[in-house]
Amino acid sequence: MKFTLQTDLALLPQSIEFNFDMLKSELSQRLERYNNLVVTEDSIRSAKEDRSDLNRLKGDVDQARKSVKKTYMAPYESFESRVKELTAMIQQPIDAIDTQVKNFDEQEKKDKYLVIEQFYRNNIGSLIDLVPIDMVLNPKWGNKTVQVPAIQREMIESITKIKNDISIIQAMRLPCEQQVLDVYLRTQDMSAALSEKNRIEEQAAKLKVLESEKKAAASAPISTPDAEVEQISETTFHNGSPQFEETKTIDVRFFATTEAFRREMKALTQKHNIHYGSVPSDNEGRIIPWQQSRTA
Repeated sequence: MKFTLQTDLALLPQSIEFNFDMLKSELSQRLERYNNLVVTEDSIRSAKEDRSDLNRLKGDVDQARKSVKKTYMAPYESFESRVKELTAMIQQPIDAIDTQVKNFDEQEKKDKYLVIEQFYRNNIGSLIDLVPIDMVLNPKWGNKTVQVPAIQREMIESITKIKNDISIIQAMRLPCEQQVLDVYLRTQDMSAALSEKNRIEEQAAKLKVLESEKKAAASAPISTPDAEVEQISETTFHNGSPQFEETKTIDVRFFATTEAFRREMKALTQKHNIHYGSVPSDNEGRIIPWQQSRTA
């Protein structure tokens, strides 16, 4: 079955001749005057007549083009229509065969995948849930040129590496083992997993230092800047004059007194007319009770 063209296209004219050169020369001379034409009231009628003549000439030339094109295109259009009818007939079985071939290829890929999947399950063992087959699948394995034995060899290499890396991480007995494993399983990169381990350990060390500092700060007593122990005496007033015999004495120690606290205490004593002084102590630093200090 072969397509044979029975019309000799060599007999067709290679060009369609007409008085092109003569018309071009005459038009060039005649149209020169229109290049700088200025239409006035006196020349408007003549300009309109010239425009009509030029439009008529343009129409005749364009009509000749259309007529020649139609004449030449008529056999081509008939030829094209019949050719398209044939190509449509040919395309139908091509599409049917193509569909069958694609279905066959897809089924072949599915069968190949089932063989690979079963091989993977047999070799990955108990890690199947932790390391699904998608982690080791290589897109190139779907190519028909890549045979199953070659895929199985690559798969064994990947499985062996993954098992060894997981064993190394588990042997470290890390508190952050799960986080490190997550990074490894996501990247299959031992360097990335160890970097995550270092990051977590550094963060934990910093938190431990902060916690120690916090506990130390909470347990250590903080005294006033000059380690003063002050006595505040409250004095009552009657009729505007102090009655010292009614004074109530309170011995108080203040710790962690900031400058702001000292200012507030000073304002408080002034507001309530409270007298204060150092709490008396003996030579060994023991506080002397107020009664004894008054009689001393």
